[in-house]
Amino acid sequence: MKSLCLCVLVVAFFFSGCGSKIGDKCSQNLDCGTARLCDTTMPDGYCTIRGCKFGSCPDEAVCVRFYTTELYCMRPCTETSDCRDGYSCQKLDGAIAKICLPE
Repeated sequence: MKSLCLCVLVVAFFFSGCGSKIGDKCSQNLDCGTARLCDTTMPDGYCTIRGCKFGSCPDEAVCVRFYTTELYCMRPCTETSDCRDGYSCQKLDGAIAKICLPE
């Protein structure tokens, strides 16, 4: 019984970071799951993928160009209720889609 409990805890810990989506809050890269990073410059952190190509982000995200060369997967939205607390649905200059950005 003791080894079964230990196995369940190990499996739960291993998969705990796998459920994070683009735009979720985080404090470190491990919080965001595989192949994602935590942008700690955003309020309460922001799970993202840096260096994306258009069309390469997960289903819940879009690739957005910031400045002239920085590309990041970001959470798209149609209204602020699609975003987590502290973020609102905004459209960047020249962008096609709206994304969740800090208020």
